[in-house]
Amino acid sequence: MATQSQRTANSVPELAPERQVRWPKRTKSQLANGLEIILLESHSIPKFRGELYFRSGNASAASRGTALAEMAATMVRTGTSQHSSREIEEHLRGLGADLSVSAGQDNSSISFAGLSDHAEPLLQLVSELAREATFPASEFERERRQKLEEVKLERTQPGFLAGERLRKVLFGEHPYSQISPTEEQVAAYTREELQSVYRDFYTPEMAANRLHLKASSRPFQKAAACIWSICPAQCKRRFFAAATPSRENTRTGSSSALPTVFTAAPLIHAW
Repeated sequence: MATQSQRTANSVPELAPERQVRWPKRTKSQLANGLEIILLESHSIPKFRGELYFRSGNASAASRGTALAEMAATMVRTGTSQHSSREIEEHLRGLGADLSVSAGQDNSSISFAGLSDHAEPLLQLVSELAREATFPASEFERERRQKLEEVKLERTQPGFLAGERLRKVLFGEHPYSQISPTEEQVAAYTREELQSVYRDFYTPEMAANRLHLKASSRPFQKAAACIWSICPAQCKRRFFAAATPSRENTRTGSSSALPTVFTAAPLIHAW
């Protein structure tokens, strides 16, 4: 047995030399409307992925109601001034893209992913959801019924009840102690309350952008400015006409390709 252990120990290779970590180049700026933009250059596959974070969540809305920011996030993709819920879903399927909206205690976010070739319509849709959600009354009633069923199911699970009690012990009257609404609180939700949370939270000054790029950061600063500032529609068309790569460039890895990752975040993270 000892001989076998010795042979095993001797067969383990030595550790390789430590390699230097190279973080992507980072550029930081801020738009006139308060939106913070953080750009990071990175070379990878032509995949477009990102998150748009807003620095407010359930805790910030606790004085208005429990988990209101979470419910508002659920409603964001149910319709805008330009598209219905069904049209949004069909548009995402046509792009081969994924998109979700969520909220936690301290932030709300729109997450999305797709191919670089479809970056323009996907970014425009994200902008539309962040600025023009209408919270249709019919969709609100449907989502509220679903939330009621979810709450009923949660309160049949011992693990959830134990976690809820632990939060009360740890945080007392602090908003962090509230992790889920009661059936009565959900039934009392109003469409107007959710619209108020959306108007107050989904604003440029509450957000910050971080982009991972395959090209120079300067054109993408212009793109973010077009998307989040009051600007003519031709601003977006002009930018993307110049920045959208051909399929040939995308296949060959040309530096003119669109960003592989577009991410918004309240803080700068080292990836």
